[in-house]
Amino acid sequence: ARALRMGRHFNVAYVLTALGDIYYGWGDYFKADAHHQRSLSIRERNLGPDHYHLTTSLATLGSVAYDAGDYAKAEAMFRRALALNEKAFGQDHAELTESLNDLAMLYGTTGDYTKAQALYRRAQVLNERVGVKSEDAQDTLFGLARLSAAQGRVSEAVELLARAVAIEERLAESNLAVGSEREKLAYLSKLSLRSSRGISLHTELAPNDPVARELAIATILRRKGRVQDAMSQSIAALRLRSGAEEQKLLDELNDVTSELANLVLSAPHRTTPAEHQAQIKKLEERREKLEAEIGRRSLGFYHRPPPATLAAVQRAIPDRAALIEFAVYRPFDPKRPDNQTAYGELHYVAYVVRSQGEIQWKELGAAKEIDDAIGALREALPNPTRKDAQQLARVVDEKVMQPVRSLLG
Repeated sequence: ARALRMGRHFNVAYVLTALGDIYYGWGDYFKADAHHQRSLSIRERNLGPDHYHLTTSLATLGSVAYDAGDYAKAEAMFRRALALNEKAFGQDHAELTESLNDLAMLYGTTGDYTKAQALYRRAQVLNERVGVKSEDAQDTLFGLARLSAAQGRVSEAVELLARAVAIEERLAESNLAVGSEREKLAYLSKLSLRSSRGISLHTELAPNDPVARELAIATILRRKGRVQDAMSQSIAALRLRSGAEEQKLLDELNDVTSELANLVLSAPHRTTPAEHQAQIKKLEERREKLEAEIGRRSLGFYHRPPPATLAAVQRAIPDRAALIEFAVYRPFDPKRPDNQTAYGELHYVAYVVRSQGEIQWKELGAAKEIDDAIGALREALPNPTRKDAQQLARVVDEKVMQPVRSLLG
């Protein structure tokens, strides 16, 4: 409060930014904008109007305006942030990617696909030139996939989305290597909306495309595997079976994994992008050696989790058996102006996977209707006075089991 009364001190900007972020998180865009605008004004007085460190405030103000539907202000903020980044880093630096993505997202929202695609392609070139596989690179590919889908270029959208998901998987592995269980589950929740895009691309836009279908089911399998990995206590169990030397190796593995995660999730600091990638590769090789040594010493108790691929799952399915995967997703319309309206209400979909042959699937409908029907049946079953249990069972059978049986043949 004392800092706020001072009004002009640079530290006040940090307080205002923190308050603005809180209001932004609550969806109070008016107060969020007011606090971030005051923070920007203080920074401008202390640093000057063209300083690179203004870019974060400008980008945040642009995001607040974007979510509030004030696209003119969002464009002005994003364009100014990009200009300051270009002045600080030049035209061809990967540091520009976030600003390019922000502005491209805005133009995609307002339907100016030509400008949006040009900006996303520019960001893509910058990322590929330095080999950066970051959240910004991932966002570029997700943005391009959305533009392609909105314009009916479905095959291109599938290819771009597959590349984005591949980066996302690497980042997910790093994010889930650090932090509390609550933080891990929060991160997994964040991934669920992106998963909805992949499923929707198949069910809504490319129902007969085998590549889109395989991308959808592979995404579902990986996400479910991620949840299990996040909650797994396998390392703790291994410690109970291990001697002092093995526990020392496990501690070293934990340290290397945390260091690798922090390095992957952070931007290059006082290093070139090439040096940054070399450091990542060195740590990945060290982790692989530690895992191999732990596996040798622990008599089969420890194995590095294999990647959850569709092919690996199919190999594990016995002949004449089938895996039925139910998934919940929010249908995604790439043409809608913003994410708040682009994602629809929750739906269920079922996929049937066998060891060989084509993957089959069926859209089951709105999740609320199915959940309500199942809830009513559960409530009726233990009550002998209820006369509608059979009728409720038929409803659930019609909505869920009959569609699945039709896939099983």
